Amino acid sequence: MVLLFLCVYKLKLIDIVPLARDKIVEDMDDIVMVFDSNKRLVDLNKSAQRTLSASREELIGKEAEYVISMCPEINELIYGGKKQKMCEKFGKYFDVRVTPLRDEGNVEVGRILIARDITDLRRYQSELENLNKNLEIEVKRRTEYIQKLLDQKNDFIKQLGH
Repeated sequence: MVLLFLCVYKLKLIDIVPLARDKIVEDMDDIVMVFDSNKRLVDLNKSAQRTLSASREELIGKEAEYVISMCPEINELIYGGKKQKMCEKFGKYFDVRVTPLRDEGNVEVGRILIARDITDLRRYQSELENLNKNLEIEVKRRTEYIQKLLDQKNDFIKQLGH
């Protein structure tokens, strides 16, 4: 038993960090796609497969333009200098970020795309904007009503003075 412990933990024959990292990325709700320096897809998680309605086997090795054809404006993130963009597709909103992957020599070897579904956030934002608009209308209405009451009070005071 001690020998097994030494082999596993001291000699690091089984490293749990890569296993845990793979599990986390694979099961996260955010879309994760990794492109190589030639802008070909080399990895993606389950969320990306669900969103793209395609299997890993169908997508690995394909050009970014093909993979992201559902939202072409994201291509400028993969091919260009921008790092973040919002994309609306299928009635959903995504906050899309692309980060360069660099090797030890700081040479770009690929890019990682992470897209977060912000549909609920956008809906809440829209609801909040509508509530604010309604509040402004109500404040204006009540302010006008108060002004009318003040005018009536002033007219009444004037009449008392005569």
